[in-house]
Amino acid sequence: MKTLALILFLLPSVMLAQVGNPLGILGVEVIGNSAILKDDSAWRNCGADYEMIIYQLEGDTLGWYQKGTGFLLCDCLFDLSVTLDSLNPGDYFVKVSFEDSYSPDTVYIGLISFTILEQNSFTGFVKTDEYQSPCGFVEMKEQDQVFNSPTIIPNPANDKILIHCPWLSEKTFFRFFNSCGSGILEGEIESSETELDISALPPGVYFVRVQDEKNVQVAKFVKE
Repeated sequence: MKTLALILFLLPSVMLAQVGNPLGILGVEVIGNSAILKDDSAWRNCGADYEMIIYQLEGDTLGWYQKGTGFLLCDCLFDLSVTLDSLNPGDYFVKVSFEDSYSPDTVYIGLISFTILEQNSFTGFVKTDEYQSPCGFVEMKEQDQVFNSPTIIPNPANDKILIHCPWLSEKTFFRFFNSCGSGILEGEIESSETELDISALPPGVYFVRVQDEKNVQVAKFVKE
């Protein structure tokens, strides 16, 4: 087994600001020489999309840095994960941290450790997949702002849907997710009622996230 050194750093002022909010439940699933790193039930800014950055610290010690882009005045619970393939045999430690767009501080979440036993003919690991679940809505931080969720008509649907969004602002965007949480379609909404062609989508359950600069809402529909 390799002797690994881990560089840890904490920002106490940032951590104090997070008291009472779960930063995430860390875990890992090892399959052969692949590892799926998981950060479940992470309480985060609901307007953020997280870029999963994996970097080398020292030896087999890695960093998983979740960089958020976008900011809205509400909270969500997200499940996040990233998959690493072609890992060499040995013990691994991963330092997990994140940064939201409204704060320049990096928040340390915790440590993931795992062991790879299967031999690997490749020279180094590669990131092959990343996942961010749809927003699990928690609460609005500004209680005087009340928004209605977008309405999907018809539901269930076959070829086309109509997204009714009464709180449309100047720049409002939509993004489709399948039941596994993978983003499959996105674009801009230009009117309070927008028709979309979904004939190419396979049958199943889908989520539509609609967001502008101040609000994000998620609706669900079924494609028959």
